[in-house]
Amino acid sequence: MSDVDDFDLGSADAGAEPPLEPLPPEPRSLLPLVIAGVALVVGLGGAAFFLMRPAPPEVSPTPPPTSLDAGGTPSPSPSGIPSGLPSLADSDAFVRAQVAALSSHPSLAAWLESRGLVRTFATAVLNVADGRSPAALVPFVAPKRKFAALAKGGALVADPRAFAAYDDLTEAVASLDTAGAARVYRTLLPLLSAAYKELGYPDGDFSRTTERALSHLLQTPVPAGDIALKKDGLVFRYADPKLEELSLAQKQLLRTGPVNARRLQEKLRALYRELGLTP
Repeated sequence: MSDVDDFDLGSADAGAEPPLEPLPPEPRSLLPLVIAGVALVVGLGGAAFFLMRPAPPEVSPTPPPTSLDAGGTPSPSPSGIPSGLPSLADSDAFVRAQVAALSSHPSLAAWLESRGLVRTFATAVLNVADGRSPAALVPFVAPKRKFAALAKGGALVADPRAFAAYDDLTEAVASLDTAGAARVYRTLLPLLSAAYKELGYPDGDFSRTTERALSHLLQTPVPAGDIALKKDGLVFRYADPKLEELSLAQKQLLRTGPVNARRLQEKLRALYRELGLTP
């Protein structure tokens, strides 16, 4: 299958039980979910929710070292991180403490057991804002059940059984305290801006990139019922041209299923407003 955004044709028989995919890798950061929904989703994500695995922008392994003046006193960091916040390299424990209070969902602690949380979040948000997939950054949302289609009323539609693979992800995102998530975002914004500079945007505004990412996912049209598909060689594509023309990030949100996609959009919309943005 050459197009990583296409659907797997392996289980297209009507009523056939979709084959199971290998278990996803160990969970990584929850933070991309807040914005990507999936991303997502992510994605917060988002979110990245499917089979795509594009390479994320290259990230510097360590932040620039803090220099010392003649008296041995640390000079201001070139990254612009204010005093009271840790460096990017030492920020994971700080981020975990901030985010852990946002939800009691059992998946939260496991998702936070990752390294480089701020850098992961900044890269995922940038990918979603540009319509790209952050799947490589959030592999824990990869589905355990392969996407499949079934015949219904003489047409092909997405098999709703595959959408259940995203129920836990959706519940975790929906459980987040929205006001608390906005406060954590503002607290971490200097660190996120520093990570954003590392990605090659020295004069960029990460807040604007966050707004673009949220807006992009909120603009995703979500069908009310079955999602119609069509065969195209060895793959399935959306039958609706408007859906087929969506970005990778938006298609990933759709593949969580109509119910989950709407719940994720509801949380993203609440966060959008809590951050003082206007749709």
